[in-house]
Amino acid sequence: DVSASTPVLTLVSDASNSINFIKGLFTNNDALYICSGNEIRKSFLTATLPDTPTVIIANEDYEDSNNGTPFYANFRDVITYDGYAYMTLRSQGLIVRAELPVNSPCEGSGSVINEFATGLTYVGTVAIKDNDLYAASLSGLSKFDLTTKAETTIYFASFNEYVFDFVISGI
Repeated sequence: DVSASTPVLTLVSDASNSINFIKGLFTNNDALYICSGNEIRKSFLTATLPDTPTVIIANEDYEDSNNGTPFYANFRDVITYDGYAYMTLRSQGLIVRAELPVNSPCEGSGSVINEFATGLTYVGTVAIKDNDLYAASLSGLSKFDLTTKAETTIYFASFNEYVFDFVISGI
């Protein structure tokens, strides 16, 4: 609570044993979605704190490697909209989509990951407004129609420039 004269930090999740390599966070009403390595975990802001987030989506399809050792690629950002989670896989140049499990408390609840947008250079942050998904990448800022997947370049980054983050008014 930052409005208190002596601010108090309350842990939303028990990060000591359940979360690693956090990159993206997204809240939707009471739900908190966390990019934790190759997993998307879900917690609730009104849960008894600290809470242990549940794995709802796991990347078991796309790989990276570290010094020749393969591992499942880590998600960089997540956003939810209309029953789906949209996640970025930076090294693969992908935005992937998975249907959100409904009332499923089980880990890795079987959501299938599908490619939504491909060919992006070092894709990172995503946001959604109306029926459009916006994505920052090494190439600049793109907008994708959620229905047709049609891409429109909003901003083309010049040499030695990278769009890391952005804010869309009204969201």
